[in-house]
Amino acid sequence: MSYPMQDRSRVRAGRRPWASEQGFTLMEIMVAVGIGVFVVGTAVTVLYSSQQVQSINEQTVETQQNARMAMELISEDFKSAGFNAKSITPPGIGATCGVNGVVPADNTPTGIDTGPDAVSMIVPVNLSTLVTQIAGSAPTVNVVLQAGAVAAAATDGFGVAGTIYALPGPVISIAGFHTGTVNTISSDTLALTNSVQLPKEAVMPVGMQVYWLKCVRYEVINSNSNSVTKQPLCGGTLPCLVRGTPPCVVGATNPCIPVVEGIEDLQIAYACDGCVSNEDGVIDDQVGGTAGQFDAVDFVSNNSWNTGSFLPSTIRMAQVSIVAREMRSRLGSEGVTGAKAIISSVLQVSDHNHGQDTGFNVAVYAKQQRRLLTRTIELTNMGF
Repeated sequence: MSYPMQDRSRVRAGRRPWASEQGFTLMEIMVAVGIGVFVVGTAVTVLYSSQQVQSINEQTVETQQNARMAMELISEDFKSAGFNAKSITPPGIGATCGVNGVVPADNTPTGIDTGPDAVSMIVPVNLSTLVTQIAGSAPTVNVVLQAGAVAAAATDGFGVAGTIYALPGPVISIAGFHTGTVNTISSDTLALTNSVQLPKEAVMPVGMQVYWLKCVRYEVINSNSNSVTKQPLCGGTLPCLVRGTPPCVVGATNPCIPVVEGIEDLQIAYACDGCVSNEDGVIDDQVGGTAGQFDAVDFVSNNSWNTGSFLPSTIRMAQVSIVAREMRSRLGSEGVTGAKAIISSVLQVSDHNHGQDTGFNVAVYAKQQRRLLTRTIELTNMGF
């Protein structure tokens, strides 16, 4: 084999023309692969951690929003509860509320709760406005509304058309000043059982708001609720807070509907005026509290509110506690300790210890973050 003249000196020196074209050694390849695996692994770990943080933050926000939404709904109804219901003639509004603005339903009225409370209350539902004024100088039983108001009210979301305001006995309130029971309905004219009585000079003008007064119930449906009559109300997503015409059971004429998912607990304590002493515009002192000072002990958490002087008509304030939890269990690698204002330990809410619930599983419980909200509400239409 011969080489060009310019390369012969290189050959004689022991070098070949391809000597500088060497590849990677096995060791170099292994080092490069190791570095690549480390970089990719680090990137995947960072990405996974970011996704976990995002998931935790999203569920934290959702849990907080659910708690706030439930609290706002209940608070608004508590604030308007009653709406001059004390002037209703018995039997009042439905079998549950009667003439009571608020009807507590403590989980265990005589002791420690092992589940959520419930509550029913009379609340106003917008119906229409007056088309014809009502004057004190001309008492009348007729309340004339805007055209189509009654037909529209029959499908307001509380029940099916034609049954929600079925006679006998739907009750209306004219701007909270007059409450009356409807005797007959002719088109959009409501004939009351008793005439609207006003001072001679007084007038209820055209455009004044008219409300239906409805008995609504708030109740938490969870895995311990009846699987046939209760759980289907949540539409397969347990737990949930339902609202509607009592009783909240499947197959009722006007069934309760889910309003907020993820609501795990509802605890309500009540303060009263007239349940211990005479009604005097001051919250009554309860046993164990400081005399003459309104304190936490003055909120009653265990009572059926239907015996002796402890009656619904004496209730003046409500302390509402709501627990919302996230709607999925955490993976073992996902923690909740970094979630702000989130509680993952076993909760004691009012007289309800979650650890005492039927079927409690601490391993499952610890994998779900929770948000606890408590608010004190003055029932402005119940008295004072």
